[in-house]
Amino acid sequence: MAIIIEGGTRCPICKQVHRAGDDLIGFPAIAIDGKAPEGDLGDLNDAAVHRVCLEGRPDLIEVLLAHPVMAKIVRDCFPDLPTSENG
Repeated sequence: MAIIIEGGTRCPICKQVHRAGDDLIGFPAIAIDGKAPEGDLGDLNDAAVHRVCLEGRPDLIEVLLAHPVMAKIVRDCFPDLPTSENG
């Protein structure tokens, strides 16, 4: 899971430093075929993002939903997202 250092760790989406009280979503370190992922999934690998930043990036949510571990975290944080069963 991402290690968050208030005043030191940055959100990979907005690049702003995490502050006390920020609403954050942490993602674990994952490996695909033994390697860290690249691209958008790699940017969120072992990172913490502001919830509002992720809400504003539906393209990133789609990338995360394609990975089983990351999809569970996203669905837990955003239970109202449509699923194949409901929309």
